[in-house]
Amino acid sequence: MFDLEWQDSYLIGDTLIDSEHKKLFEIARKAKEIVEPSLRKQKIKDEVNSIYEYSKTHFKHEEEYMELIKFPTLEEHKKEHIKIIEAMSDFIQKITSMSAIEFEKQLSYFIETLMLGHILLNDKKIAIWKRQNENIKYRAEFKNEYLVGNSGIDKEHKKLFEIASDFFKEYENHTIKVQTIKRSLRELSKYIKLHFDHEEEFMDSLVEHEFIQRHKKLHQYIIADFNNLIVQIPKLQMHEIELELAHFIEINLIHHIVAEDKKLLDAMEMYIV
Repeated sequence: MFDLEWQDSYLIGDTLIDSEHKKLFEIARKAKEIVEPSLRKQKIKDEVNSIYEYSKTHFKHEEEYMELIKFPTLEEHKKEHIKIIEAMSDFIQKITSMSAIEFEKQLSYFIETLMLGHILLNDKKIAIWKRQNENIKYRAEFKNEYLVGNSGIDKEHKKLFEIASDFFKEYENHTIKVQTIKRSLRELSKYIKLHFDHEEEFMDSLVEHEFIQRHKKLHQYIIADFNNLIVQIPKLQMHEIELELAHFIEINLIHHIVAEDKKLLDAMEMYIV
């Protein structure tokens, strides 16, 4: 299950947007509260309706903010908002006709993937882009604070940063070409998949728990996001490629390692017999 407790690492740096994100977390927690089975569907329908109405207002504010700071992928972000609103509307209409199993499955997908996943992955890009464009230069350097406490996993995390760092070094020396970019990113993509396989094998060898399945889903999202970046390479200018890779590293590598891998390994220790 998704961790519905707000964390400051989710902040994007705008007071209004951050306060509205916190409110969405609060409503989602209410939807997950246990109530008498006969009342659950109506309660969830009420809470999802609350999220639906609140999200429409929030998305409007978020789009106004992105327009203000000239966020480059505003139109793509708007399409994602439309997708979420349509999915919410569809879910609300179908709640009463769903079986209990399908209902719980769709509820989890709705909250974790469409809503909170959007906040943690897509909205976080807004803050990183703004910070990048305020001349805070990113360097793909591994730091001790990224250590998760498992020698094998830490070694592979360091390797991921080494591959990314090589890309930035070539970029700064003005020796990089589109072919080199694709080769570097494919190498990074291949190693990410290999690392995730090893990480999942390690998790499965220790304990079976629902948060492991959620972690595996995050791996799938990261791989899909990176593959999309590779596809976009021919359409981007050199500085845009550098910025997109910096975004990917901070959102999908650093955030995943610090906020997800460390949290997962700490939680797993509680379940290991």
